[in-house]
Amino acid sequence: MEKESIEQLVAIYKLKVEKLEEQNQFLKEQLLEYEFLQQKAQSQAIELELQNDELIATRYELELQNEELNQGKQELEKLLNKFNILFNFAPVGLLLIDEDYNTLQVNQEMEKILARPSNLLISKNLKTLLSENDINYIETLIKEPNNSSSESSVVKFINHKNETKYLKIGISKLDGKIENSVHYLIAALDITEMRLARLELQKSEQKFHGIFDQSPIGIYRSTPDGRLLMANNSLIKMLGYQTMEEAINLNLESKDYPIAEGRESFKQKMLQLGEIKGEKSIWHHKDGSFLIVRENSKAIRGINGEIEYYEGTIEDITVEENLQDTLNAIIKAIPDLLIIVDEDGIYHSIYTSNPELLYAPAETLIGKSVYDVFPEPIANYFDKAVKFAIETNTPQIITYELDTLSGKKYFEAHLSSTSTPIKNGKKLVVFLGRDITSRKQIEIDLVKSNHEKDLFFSIIGYDLREPITALITTSDIFTNYYDKLEPEQVRNYVMQMSNEIYSVKNLLDNLLDWSKSQAGKMDFLPEITDINNIINDSIAVYINQAKSKNVEIISTVEPKTYCSIDRFMISSVVRNLLSNAIKYSFNEGKIIISSQEIDNDIQINVQDFGQGIPPEKIKYLFDFDESLLLGTQKRRLAGLGLSICKNFVESNKGKISVESTFGKGSKFSFTVPKAQLNG
Repeated sequence: MEKESIEQLVAIYKLKVEKLEEQNQFLKEQLLEYEFLQQKAQSQAIELELQNDELIATRYELELQNEELNQGKQELEKLLNKFNILFNFAPVGLLLIDEDYNTLQVNQEMEKILARPSNLLISKNLKTLLSENDINYIETLIKEPNNSSSESSVVKFINHKNETKYLKIGISKLDGKIENSVHYLIAALDITEMRLARLELQKSEQKFHGIFDQSPIGIYRSTPDGRLLMANNSLIKMLGYQTMEEAINLNLESKDYPIAEGRESFKQKMLQLGEIKGEKSIWHHKDGSFLIVRENSKAIRGINGEIEYYEGTIEDITVEENLQDTLNAIIKAIPDLLIIVDEDGIYHSIYTSNPELLYAPAETLIGKSVYDVFPEPIANYFDKAVKFAIETNTPQIITYELDTLSGKKYFEAHLSSTSTPIKNGKKLVVFLGRDITSRKQIEIDLVKSNHEKDLFFSIIGYDLREPITALITTSDIFTNYYDKLEPEQVRNYVMQMSNEIYSVKNLLDNLLDWSKSQAGKMDFLPEITDINNIINDSIAVYINQAKSKNVEIISTVEPKTYCSIDRFMISSVVRNLLSNAIKYSFNEGKIIISSQEIDNDIQINVQDFGQGIPPEKIKYLFDFDESLLLGTQKRRLAGLGLSICKNFVESNKGKISVESTFGKGSKFSFTVPKAQLNG
């Protein structure tokens, strides 16, 4: 039972299993069908997405096409605007006509050419606007066979304002390009100004060629490598050639050509400066002789900045330079100043072999007026002389004194004016000045010598007259009355005669010393001397003269007071000072001679206590001047002996001075160098 139940359960279970398997199979089939449908749905979705993408792409494409269309429209408008601008503002006159010659469009330049506004041209027939000749000319250009565009041709045209124009005409046929019909575009270029400029250029070129061919100076064009591109007749002949064809083979860079070295210097200057002006150089003639030339040249550069060629002028100044060299040689050979000034006193040129004769360096004077250089009195003197030479047109001679670079000089100048004014209308004056300082000094010395000779004889005449007269008088007394004279009277007369004889001797000594010093015959011979001996010797000479007046002479100068002096000169000084001291001392007076050391000098003092010297005479005391030595009545005052003293003391490198109180006496002092003793 249980077995049957199990079998039944198994069977039931099998049935259920089969049903489940059938259901499972059905479900699998359903699942497969679902998957198929799902795949199909996915494919459709993908297809829809693709279609959607295509629609989106189509939309974008349409949008882009629309944008391109808009851009194209804008570009077309821009192009149209540009065309209108180009058409209207083109520098060429443009006129559009149809095949019946009706005017469709005209630009501004064409309006100017025709001298009519556009509203009087548009829609008008060209035949009503132009002359018959002009229409015939246009028809000839239009009807040229086998050409859609006629060649430009120049025609003379008279516009509405009766203005003559020269036009370059060109006509283009526009066959079917506008509304499928024939049109013509007439282009007219106004070349009136260009034609006039060309005519002027032709005239200029003719003028240039005339100047180029007839110019007296050489004109050339050469390349940096030395080839001669162009040369005028003057340059060709200057170099010794006959034709340009002959000179064209000349190479300025060639080693055979003598200016090869100078050429390199020329090229360097042109490279650095771009031009030269007034440069002097040496060129050579075909026969080998040299030419001195003045050259002006300019470097012509190309678009790339490189020098393409040189253009310049050559002026043969060989004769001028030779003349200048000759003039310089003449100037160097003569000692004179050669100065050229204009009528306003402006310095133009200065030539001299001795610059020291000038008032200032020559380069500082050129271009300046005499009023800029000299003090007004001197400038006025020169200016008057220059103007007088021009006004009278005769040579003038002037003399003047001037402080030059080498000191004070005397000059004699010859002034002569030129007959031809310089370019500013001013006449020139040639000023030839000669240094006459030596001659002038001789004249001065001669005048001085004559003056001193006269003075010499005046001194002799007046200084010797009194003592000689006194001697004659005393001699007459002795001759006529000797027996009647008392011994004391005889003694006085003898002393008086002795004094007069000493005066004459002292005067003669001074005159002799003075004449020697003035003649330059007295040599300066310094030696080491004990000045005490000189003083004692001088006292011995004048002791009797002093005793005649009872004047005591006291010397406090120590022995062995050695000085470096000219013994003769200082002896003369001491004698003169001592003689004067005795002469102007009072009777029973006293004279003191003393010495003192002052640095490297010895000072000697000769002091008296006599008449003294008036203050107004002291400053002239040592001057040797006739007006001071001789009074209004030609009476001797003083000075010859003291003038000699001053001269001799200064020759011994010393100084002389005086201190005096009128009525109380004087002290004369002089210094001489102290001897430098060894050991």
